[in-house]
Amino acid sequence: MKKLFIYTIMCFLYITLTATTCDDDGSSVTHLYCTFTNESEGEVYLVTYYNAKPNQCVTVESVFDKIRSRDRMSKVLPEESWGLSIICPNDARKALNSTYLFIFKKETLDKYTDAELVEKGICDKIYRFTYDDALAMGSSITYTGNDDK
Repeated sequence: MKKLFIYTIMCFLYITLTATTCDDDGSSVTHLYCTFTNESEGEVYLVTYYNAKPNQCVTVESVFDKIRSRDRMSKVLPEESWGLSIICPNDARKALNSTYLFIFKKETLDKYTDAELVEKGICDKIYRFTYDDALAMGSSITYTGNDDK
């Protein structure tokens, strides 16, 4: 019984501490956990750009400025899934902020240098969504490779 009580308390603390945290500016945020599934024929590489302002233009250049190296991209093999967290500020004025998910096929990364990707704005797929959009999608994104651009 004691183990069950400790386990229950640990679960409660984990959920409480991970579901609501603070953003960089100290404001309270909620995380919505989503699943990205790669149903395409080949491996893809993902970069997530969080908390873009409603009028902010997020580009391939913005992404490479953020990650600084391809090594920081998340690799997802065919028929595999990857988890991501959508950040939603609890302040209603900020709820329209968007999350961007940039997808690069392995072939694209093999063909172009980072400089070429940035200069030409090359990316195989970009998903842009708000917290409410993610809820409407059922917290699931499926990439088939057929819906590029």
